[in-house]
Amino acid sequence: MLKKLNPQEIKQLICRENYDYLDFGCSNGGSLKFGKSYLGGTKGLGVDINPDKVRQALENDLSAVVADVTELSQLDNVVRFVTLFHFLEHLSGFSAARNCLDAAITASSDFVLVRQPCFESDGYLFERGLKLYWSDWTGHPYAMTTLDFYKIIRGNPKVKAWGVYGRKPISHSKDLAIHPLASPRNQHAYDPAQHPAKPMLPLSANLFYELVVFIQTGNFDLTTLRGVMNIDHVIYETENLAFLNRPLAKVFKTPIVKLINTKFVQTISSLAKGSLF
Repeated sequence: MLKKLNPQEIKQLICRENYDYLDFGCSNGGSLKFGKSYLGGTKGLGVDINPDKVRQALENDLSAVVADVTELSQLDNVVRFVTLFHFLEHLSGFSAARNCLDAAITASSDFVLVRQPCFESDGYLFERGLKLYWSDWTGHPYAMTTLDFYKIIRGNPKVKAWGVYGRKPISHSKDLAIHPLASPRNQHAYDPAQHPAKPMLPLSANLFYELVVFIQTGNFDLTTLRGVMNIDHVIYETENLAFLNRPLAKVFKTPIVKLINTKFVQTISSLAKGSLF
C-alpha cells in the first residue's frame, strides 16, 4: 500500500533527492518523460492522488508519490518547473483548479507548463448541432477555459508573463474529433459506421485539439517553450512576452534541451508534434 505524503514530506523528498521538476497528475509517467526529453529537466517527481497510477509510473522506472496536489501550496521555489498535462479537466471545478495552479506557480522558480483539451469552442459547436468528443466525457467534469486561467493567474505577484495558445487546429466538421450532439457520451474518434450522421460544414471559429498555457515565474525565456510545443495560434499573451506578435513561422522549433542543457541533443519528434488523443 503506497502511503499518501503530506506537503512537508514531499518538500523533504525533493530536497533530499534533488528533483528539479514536478509533474502534477502524473498518471503513468508519460509527461515526466516529456519533461526530461524536451524541457531540460534532469530529475522529475510525479504527483498523483491515485495510488494505481503512481504504481504504474513506478513500474515504468519513474519517480512518483501519492499526494493531493490541491494541498501543496507550501512548496515555495522547490523546483525549476512544474507541468500539468491533461490534468485540470479531471478536477471537480474552478476552486480545485485554482489550488493546483497556485501550487504549481508557487513551487516553480522558472516556469509552469499546462496542456489540456481545448474547450473554448463548445458553445459555437453546440449551436451547430456538434460537439468535441472530449467535451462529453464523464471523466472531464471541468471544462476549463482561457477566462478561467485569466481569473486565476491575474494579480499573482510571482507571475512575470504568461500566454495561452492553440495547437492542432480544426477547420471543418469532418474532423474526427467532431461528433453530432446525438452521439453517446464517452466516445473517441468519430466513425460514420458507428455514430449518427453529422452536419458537414466549415468551421470559422478558432477550434483546436489542445490548449497550452505558459507561465513565467522567474528569469526564463518563454520563447523556448513556444518552439518546443509547435504552437499554431496565439489566444492571449501578456504584453511583456519577448515573442509578442512575432510571426509563428519565424519562431524556432528546437527542443529546449538544446538551449539549456547540452547533454541532450534530441530534435522535435512525434512526441511533440503528434496527436494528443
